[in-house]
Amino acid sequence: MKISQLRYLMLLASFLTLILPLASLLAQEEAPEINQGPTESAKLTPLAQPMEIKRMPRLTVNVEGLTAEVGKVELSLFNSAETFMTEPFLQDSGKPNENGTLKVTFLNVFEGQYGLVVVHDENDNGLYDAGFLGLFGAEPVGYSNNASPWLGRPSWEAVSFEVQEDLAITVHMD
Repeated sequence: MKISQLRYLMLLASFLTLILPLASLLAQEEAPEINQGPTESAKLTPLAQPMEIKRMPRLTVNVEGLTAEVGKVELSLFNSAETFMTEPFLQDSGKPNENGTLKVTFLNVFEGQYGLVVVHDENDNGLYDAGFLGLFGAEPVGYSNNASPWLGRPSWEAVSFEVQEDLAITVHMD
């Protein structure tokens, strides 16, 4: 016998000593059962019902009583008494048309309580010009529910309104 044949036989013997015990173990195991469908204990449950996708409400604001085609109108939408007049939830702006009106639509507004403040920056300087003693506005301001405070700012209760579905409101400027 040649050395190469001897090496082959040694490798084959090593392989068989490893494989034969494994083969005998496999032969002793029971054959797995083939799944024939659901059993009584495993009933099929219906799939989840398709989820209805509901479009979020839109809030359309019609602003009236503006000086025609002058300056810029800033709309600030607030969503809580705590943030009212300090941290707007949403903001938008636009220029009044020749009739002294402006229409703005806030898309995808969550259902809930809101308050709106509209400021007409007539000189378009980006600031609210407060006027005499900071009490009487040099520039027009309007609020949702057409709240009109005697002095200072209106309360949250005076300006708040509920959005549950598409809603259109009108704000008349002072």
